[in-house]
Amino acid sequence: MVFLRSVHSGPESVRSSFCGPSHLEDSAFALSVDEPLGGPVVIRVTGDIDQSAVSVFGECVAEAIVCGRSLVVDLLDVDYVHPAGVSVLEAAAARLSSHRCRAMVVCTAGLQRQLRSECAWLRVEYFDTVAAAVCAAVEAGRAREYSKADPQSGETESNDAGT
Repeated sequence: MVFLRSVHSGPESVRSSFCGPSHLEDSAFALSVDEPLGGPVVIRVTGDIDQSAVSVFGECVAEAIVCGRSLVVDLLDVDYVHPAGVSVLEAAAARLSSHRCRAMVVCTAGLQRQLRSECAWLRVEYFDTVAAAVCAAVEAGRAREYSKADPQSGETESNDAGT
Protein backbone atom coordinates (compact mmCIF):
# COMPACT_ATOMS: atom_id res chain seq x y z
CA MET A 1 0.00 0.00 0.00
CA VAL A 2 1.25 3.48 -0.81
CA PHE A 3 0.75 6.32 1.65
CA LEU A 4 0.73 9.79 0.16
CA ARG A 5 1.39 12.62 2.56
CA SER A 6 0.03 16.10 2.01
CA VAL A 7 2.47 18.98 2.19
CA HIS A 8 1.08 22.27 3.48
CA SER A 9 2.48 25.56 4.64
CA GLY A 10 0.07 25.35 7.60
CA PRO A 11 -3.17 23.72 8.72
CA GLU A 12 -5.17 26.71 7.52
CA SER A 13 -4.19 25.82 3.94
CA VAL A 14 -5.95 22.46 4.00
CA ARG A 15 -9.15 22.49 1.96
CA SER A 16 -10.96 20.30 -0.48
CA SER A 17 -10.49 20.75 -4.20
CA PHE A 18 -14.24 21.25 -4.52
CA CYS A 19 -14.37 24.28 -2.21
CA GLY A 20 -14.07 27.95 -3.07
CA PRO A 21 -11.01 30.15 -2.73
CA SER A 22 -8.78 29.89 0.32
CA HIS A 23 -6.94 32.59 2.24
CA LEU A 24 -3.46 31.51 1.23
CA GLU A 25 -0.85 33.95 0.06
CA ASP A 26 -0.93 34.11 -3.73
CA SER A 27 2.49 32.50 -4.16
CA ALA A 28 2.47 30.05 -1.22
CA PHE A 29 3.11 26.54 -2.51
CA ALA A 30 1.08 23.75 -0.94
CA LEU A 31 -0.27 20.47 -2.13
CA SER A 32 -2.71 17.91 -0.87
CA VAL A 33 -3.58 14.43 -1.99
CA ASP A 34 -7.02 12.84 -2.12
CA GLU A 35 -7.46 9.15 -2.85
CA PRO A 36 -11.18 8.61 -3.42
CA LEU A 37 -12.22 4.97 -3.28
CA GLY A 38 -12.52 3.60 -6.81
CA GLY A 39 -11.32 6.85 -8.38
CA PRO A 40 -8.11 8.50 -9.45
CA VAL A 41 -5.48 9.96 -7.17
CA VAL A 42 -6.14 13.71 -7.02
CA ILE A 43 -3.21 16.03 -6.31
CA ARG A 44 -4.31 19.59 -5.57
CA VAL A 45 -1.64 22.27 -5.87
CA THR A 46 -1.90 25.82 -4.58
CA GLY A 47 0.64 28.49 -5.46
CA ASP A 48 3.26 28.50 -8.18
CA ILE A 49 5.34 25.43 -8.95
CA ASP A 50 8.64 27.25 -9.14
CA GLN A 51 12.10 25.70 -9.16
CA SER A 52 12.14 25.28 -5.38
CA ALA A 53 8.80 23.41 -5.41
CA VAL A 54 9.51 21.06 -8.32
CA SER A 55 11.23 18.38 -6.24
CA VAL A 56 8.35 18.09 -3.76
CA PHE A 57 5.83 18.12 -6.61
CA GLY A 58 7.82 15.46 -8.48
CA GLU A 59 8.07 13.18 -5.44
CA CYS A 60 4.34 13.44 -4.81
CA VAL A 61 3.50 12.65 -8.45
CA ALA A 62 5.94 9.71 -8.45
CA GLU A 63 4.30 8.25 -5.32
CA ALA A 64 0.86 8.71 -6.85
CA ILE A 65 1.84 6.78 -9.98
CA VAL A 66 2.78 3.74 -7.89
CA CYS A 67 -0.90 3.38 -6.92
CA GLY A 68 -1.71 2.11 -10.42
CA ARG A 69 -4.65 4.47 -10.89
CA SER A 70 -5.24 7.46 -13.10
CA LEU A 71 -3.99 10.81 -11.84
CA VAL A 72 -5.77 14.16 -11.68
CA VAL A 73 -3.55 17.17 -10.99
CA ASP A 74 -5.62 20.16 -9.89
CA LEU A 75 -3.74 23.31 -10.93
CA LEU A 76 -6.68 25.73 -10.76
CA ASP A 77 -4.89 27.78 -8.08
CA VAL A 78 -1.55 27.80 -9.95
CA ASP A 79 -0.40 30.63 -12.22
CA TYR A 80 3.03 29.29 -13.21
CA VAL A 81 4.71 25.90 -13.62
CA HIS A 82 8.50 25.79 -13.94
CA PRO A 83 9.69 23.86 -17.05
CA ALA A 84 11.01 21.09 -14.77
CA GLY A 85 7.46 20.77 -13.36
CA VAL A 86 6.15 20.36 -16.91
CA SER A 87 8.70 17.56 -17.36
CA VAL A 88 7.29 15.88 -14.23
CA LEU A 89 3.83 15.93 -15.80
CA GLU A 90 5.15 14.55 -19.09
CA ALA A 91 6.98 11.68 -17.38
CA ALA A 92 3.87 10.86 -15.34
CA ALA A 93 1.67 10.85 -18.45
CA ALA A 94 4.05 8.51 -20.29
CA ARG A 95 4.31 6.10 -17.37
CA LEU A 96 0.56 6.07 -16.70
CA SER A 97 -0.17 5.55 -20.39
CA SER A 98 2.01 2.45 -20.43
CA HIS A 99 -0.27 1.05 -17.70
CA ARG A 100 -3.45 2.10 -19.51
CA CYS A 101 -4.15 4.85 -17.00
CA ARG A 102 -4.66 8.53 -17.69
CA ALA A 103 -2.98 11.74 -16.59
CA MET A 104 -5.35 14.69 -16.35
CA VAL A 105 -4.65 18.31 -15.54
CA VAL A 106 -7.30 20.73 -14.33
CA CYS A 107 -6.23 24.31 -15.00
CA THR A 108 -7.18 27.67 -16.41
CA ALA A 109 -6.95 28.41 -20.11
CA GLY A 110 -3.95 30.67 -19.46
CA LEU A 111 -1.97 27.97 -17.68
CA GLN A 112 -2.96 25.45 -20.34
CA ARG A 113 -1.40 27.75 -22.97
CA GLN A 114 1.78 27.97 -20.91
CA LEU A 115 2.00 24.20 -20.49
CA ARG A 116 1.39 23.57 -24.19
CA SER A 117 3.96 26.18 -25.26
CA GLU A 118 6.65 24.71 -23.00
CA CYS A 119 5.95 21.12 -23.95
CA ALA A 120 4.07 20.67 -27.21
CA TRP A 121 4.12 16.87 -26.82
CA LEU A 122 2.66 16.88 -23.29
CA ARG A 123 0.32 13.86 -23.26
CA VAL A 124 -2.10 14.95 -20.56
CA GLU A 125 -5.79 15.64 -20.91
CA TYR A 126 -6.98 19.09 -19.88
CA PHE A 127 -10.18 19.83 -17.98
CA ASP A 128 -11.84 22.98 -16.65
CA THR A 129 -13.17 21.38 -13.46
CA VAL A 130 -11.96 18.74 -11.03
CA ALA A 131 -15.37 17.05 -11.16
CA ALA A 132 -15.14 16.56 -14.94
CA ALA A 133 -11.62 15.13 -14.66
CA VAL A 134 -12.58 12.74 -11.87
CA CYS A 135 -15.63 11.55 -13.82
CA ALA A 136 -13.48 10.92 -16.91
CA ALA A 137 -10.94 9.00 -14.81
CA VAL A 138 -13.63 6.85 -13.21
CA GLU A 139 -15.09 6.01 -16.63
CA ALA A 140 -11.62 5.14 -17.93
CA GLY A 141 -11.06 2.90 -14.92
CA ARG A 142 -14.32 1.09 -15.55
CA ALA A 143 -13.42 0.57 -19.21
CA ARG A 144 -9.98 -0.71 -18.22
CA GLU A 145 -11.48 -3.20 -15.74
CA TYR A 146 -14.03 -4.32 -18.34
CA SER A 147 -11.33 -5.00 -20.92
CA LYS A 148 -9.36 -7.05 -18.37
CA ALA A 149 -12.44 -9.10 -17.53
CA ASP A 150 -13.54 -9.59 -21.16
CA PRO A 151 -10.81 -11.21 -23.28
CA GLN A 152 -13.10 -10.92 -26.32
CA SER A 153 -12.97 -7.10 -26.17
CA GLY A 154 -10.01 -7.07 -28.56
CA GLU A 155 -7.92 -4.88 -26.30
CA THR A 156 -5.56 -7.54 -25.02
CA GLU A 157 -2.11 -7.71 -26.53
CA SER A 158 -2.34 -11.48 -27.01
CA ASN A 159 -5.23 -11.08 -29.50
CA ASP A 160 -3.24 -8.65 -31.63
CA ALA A 161 -0.02 -10.69 -31.68
CA GLY A 162 -1.39 -13.44 -33.90
CA THR A 163 -2.66 -11.21 -36.72
